[in-house]
Amino acid sequence: MATVTFTISGADLTRVVNALSVRFGYSDTLPNGNPNPQTRGEFVRLRIAQWAADETKAHELAQARASLAASDVVVS
Repeated sequence: MATVTFTISGADLTRVVNALSVRFGYSDTLPNGNPNPQTRGEFVRLRIAQWAADETKAHELAQARASLAASDVVVS
């Protein structure tokens, strides 16, 4: 599996993780009131990976749709 690395300065890392965790919907507490065992950093890392996968699927679906022509559809 390939690795994608983002380089963020140490001074900005906390700002970036905090901003993305808020934008992606992280909560410090679970719905049952317990503390969230997943750190903000883990949450952001997983959400970025999911975002990349979702964008790839959306792009591939758009390409597939664009490659279809009306002549490819048979109605009988």
